[in-house]
Amino acid sequence: MTETFAIGRNGAPSPFREELVAEAEGFAGPEEPEYSPPGDDLALQDEALLDEAYADPVEEVEAEHEQPSQTAVQGQSAIAVQAARQWDSTDRPVGWIGKVYGLVVHTTGGGLPSKAKSKGIYHTAFAVSYYSQSHGCHYVNGWRGVSGGDLLQVANEREQANGVGVGDQRRSIDQGRFEKDLPAAVVTQWRARWPGVEHPLKLLPGTRTANSCYIHVECVPCVFHHGNRLVTDATPLRPGLRFTQAQHEAVALLACDIARRNGWPLQETWWRSARLVGHEDLTPFNRHDRAGGWDPGGMRATPYFDWDFVYSMIERECRAAPAVPRPSWWPFSEAGEDELEQPGEVLDGGDDEHEWGSEDELETEVESDQAEWPTAGEAGQDGADELEEAYGNELQDELEDEASFLEPFRLAMAIARGQRDEKTLTNGVFFARHPELGGRPIAPGERSLASEWIAIRDTLVRPLLARASQPTATGGGSGGALPAGPFGTLVLRAPGRTPFSYPFTAEDAAWTAKLVILEAGGRPDADSAAVVWAMFNRYALVRHTLYPTFHSFIRAYSTTLQPVLLNWRAAQRHLDSPEFVPSGGTYTTKGAPPGIPKGQLRRHLAFQAQAWDQLPAGARTLTLQAVRGSLPNPGIGLASEFVSTRILWMQANATKREPTEQEWRSFTETFPARVGKPYAWIGDVPSIDQRKNAFFRYLVDASLPADAVTVTA
Repeated sequence: MTETFAIGRNGAPSPFREELVAEAEGFAGPEEPEYSPPGDDLALQDEALLDEAYADPVEEVEAEHEQPSQTAVQGQSAIAVQAARQWDSTDRPVGWIGKVYGLVVHTTGGGLPSKAKSKGIYHTAFAVSYYSQSHGCHYVNGWRGVSGGDLLQVANEREQANGVGVGDQRRSIDQGRFEKDLPAAVVTQWRARWPGVEHPLKLLPGTRTANSCYIHVECVPCVFHHGNRLVTDATPLRPGLRFTQAQHEAVALLACDIARRNGWPLQETWWRSARLVGHEDLTPFNRHDRAGGWDPGGMRATPYFDWDFVYSMIERECRAAPAVPRPSWWPFSEAGEDELEQPGEVLDGGDDEHEWGSEDELETEVESDQAEWPTAGEAGQDGADELEEAYGNELQDELEDEASFLEPFRLAMAIARGQRDEKTLTNGVFFARHPELGGRPIAPGERSLASEWIAIRDTLVRPLLARASQPTATGGGSGGALPAGPFGTLVLRAPGRTPFSYPFTAEDAAWTAKLVILEAGGRPDADSAAVVWAMFNRYALVRHTLYPTFHSFIRAYSTTLQPVLLNWRAAQRHLDSPEFVPSGGTYTTKGAPPGIPKGQLRRHLAFQAQAWDQLPAGARTLTLQAVRGSLPNPGIGLASEFVSTRILWMQANATKREPTEQEWRSFTETFPARVGKPYAWIGDVPSIDQRKNAFFRYLVDASLPADAVTVTA
């Protein structure tokens, strides 16, 4: 009697046992721990890995967490953002190094965005963290695609990803059960898609495995099951699909880029060949349900993914001459840039240049104030602001508008790479905010759009261009001449953790000194040292995977140092205040009411502009000791969170009375449970007054050596 076992997630019967097969060609690692089909819950093994990826939900998520490629590197795509955290494991076979046969398109499945949504983490950042550990792909394709900086490269193309395991499919074929192991509808769809091909493994170019010769891109679905319902967190290309237009475009652009770099012949019409496939094409055995394939879902009666759209775009794009590489976030082609006009040139649609009034009439008047130091009271104008400060500006349970921080950061990178045309730079930011315009000129009557364009130019582009033209660097807004080096290197060395090192810069020193002033008063004492070391720990242990520089991490962390307030609620509270300075655009964060203008407070901007030599001497001295490796850890170990539990106690009890020692201690010890965080208070440290800032260490770091994070001179 033939014993039957369930093979694959679909549970299709097959007369052989499920066994682990170490597939050859130089790779004997485990197959990719892939997700269930869209709508299914995560498999148990995936749950554990995802929880390990971020034990603490990451609220400050920026796709600036990544660094654009600046020079041509073999195995890197110029259209993708290079993830700060990339995996490096087993190379593809020697004969395939520097050569790529094809691209496999995958879906992460609905479990990943659902998990990210539950944790309040930006889906792409969560996917990057997951795949940097599973080694399942080379690229992650988020909802915003190439134009939104959401196509991220997580491994060089020389690496062999665990993208497609063909063992089950091969055994099914060897047993003569290829069609018998599939529903009739799936067989019909596969045959229609690949006429004349005997079976899926015949799609391979004579290799035994797919991973040796293919590159893999994982697409995060924007339509997925969350809880017990199907949710749509971004608009799909059309109803019924599960991926955005930007994601479809990213697949086409990435395929064209790989084709150009590897010399795929156009006469082959390679985009309709085995060089561009879905995972379901190669192994339909375990990538189907009753309705058809689900990975990525192009091979089904009602598809999730539109291959015809991708083919049409490739037909246009890949036959065009290669363009000069652009920043990965640039939202339009080089040819289209010449057609984009400034509002002053297109608003009136004719010769009457006064129809819309002067630019000054469209601008918000901002009076000039003398710069002042932000006091503790100013840092928290009302109870809500004070609460944010007490929480270390983590903005619990809120999705932050990462574009507010990304815009000046990416704009500065574009300027640093040689772009100096203010119209082009302004258009880049404007159309990234408004992809629905498709790059068309602003029409007569669209006064709000014209005002926004002018605000971007005057408050964002021109100031950055002016600073770029100055012979002395200003630290990206840190003001004045920067401190002189040499500086030390932040290092993480711990069992079970990927080694990490980061050389500090003058800009890091300038912004760190300002953080010390804000969080600890700027005094050269143990309290200030504890704040600095908590930030060192935080960056080395977790946040370096999201932020390419230490100062970009600091600026996102501190409300006062943010170029634009990340929290729309903070902006809303200050709309009627003369202190509020609009920066252009409105908040689009989920939950934000329409029409809330982005901006920052005047006193915060003034503080950001303070020159290094104008900062208190004590703050400068302590900071230089810290970034040069001569400031010892004051006894907080690997603590990476600090909050004012004294203020929180007063907030919780609706009183201005200071808590007693016992009240404060009891509240501090139970604080992690109150907020549902996986960390614990570090207890008393003799040299530190923790009634100002109490320090907490994540449980996941408890087993690490206390000196796992250091600064070397």
